[in-house]
Amino acid sequence: MPKYQCKKCGAIWYGWAGAEEPCQKCGGKLKRVEENSNDKKKEKKK
Repeated sequence: MPKYQCKKCGAIWYGWAGAEEPCQKCGGKLKRVEENSNDKKKEKKK
């Protein structure tokens, strides 16, 4: 599933709606964030 991050508040959203949809928290624009296995490993270590 694609991952998106709000350019304004930094919130992370997952879904197929994509960049056309505004951020549900602040109404800012979403940009697609590429997911890779390194990101997941870093999150587990924290």
